[in-house]
Amino acid sequence: MKIHHMILTFLAVTLLNNPTLAQEYSEEQMKELYEMMNPGAEHDMLKQYEGDWALEYEYRMGMDQEPLTSPGEGKIEMILGNRFMKWSSKGEMMGQQVESLMILGFDKRIKKFTIYGFDTMGTYAVSAQGEQDFEAGIITFEGTNYEPAFNKVMRYQMRFNTNDKDKIDFSVLFESPDGKEFLPVVKVSGIRVE
Repeated sequence: MKIHHMILTFLAVTLLNNPTLAQEYSEEQMKELYEMMNPGAEHDMLKQYEGDWALEYEYRMGMDQEPLTSPGEGKIEMILGNRFMKWSSKGEMMGQQVESLMILGFDKRIKKFTIYGFDTMGTYAVSAQGEQDFEAGIITFEGTNYEPAFNKVMRYQMRFNTNDKDKIDFSVLFESPDGKEFLPVVKVSGIRVE
């Protein structure tokens, strides 16, 4: 409620101090702008994943190698007035402790889901946008990232299965060397513990 008052105050001050701008927006347009600022059904869908999770990581050291597995734990909570889903997790990969943080959201302006990811396996962040296939129940995010191992910018996908609020099924896939398909590199499975 406090945030709504702050936003409305900001809009009022902005419009009062700039009468030309205020005249450019009709009451209908102001209502639409206000609606764009508030969470919607897509944010409600993300909210259902709030809680603590027991995770299992499945990852490959190379595309042609069998996957390795290790346990982990995660916590999901909605932040910034239910506008974004914050997913923090800890686990082990390649004998090292790994922490990660992902922020998922839905941008009502462009009508796409967004994701930003950070982890202790690097000093960079990745981001992607995507749409939900409602029939399959999967959000597919797509992005690009420079990969030093291949000395080129590669496409990747992140897929989040939204069919079961008590299970997590999240995968990271990299573009194959020939660019014809996406191959799984990391898969995170989880079950709700609280």
